[in-house]
Amino acid sequence: MTHRVLLDLPKNARESLRVTISEFKGKQYVHVRNWFEPREGGEKLPGKEGVAFTGEHIPAIVEALQRAASELDAQTRKAA
Repeated sequence: MTHRVLLDLPKNARESLRVTISEFKGKQYVHVRNWFEPREGGEKLPGKEGVAFTGEHIPAIVEALQRAASELDAQTRKAA
């Protein structure tokens, strides 16, 4: 299965959060998953933590992330 990487956001020296698109059984999926570098080195590998969903769910997920960003922004402004 080939993953097309859309985002590789470093979390620390060994881990990153990746957003990828892949195809499985003729269907396209978006994956949001933690990837890690093995202790012995080499290419990063997908971790157990993550989710996969089809494109039909993207609008609802984007909307929820935008609401979360707005709430966090509002909390940051209150704290300042």
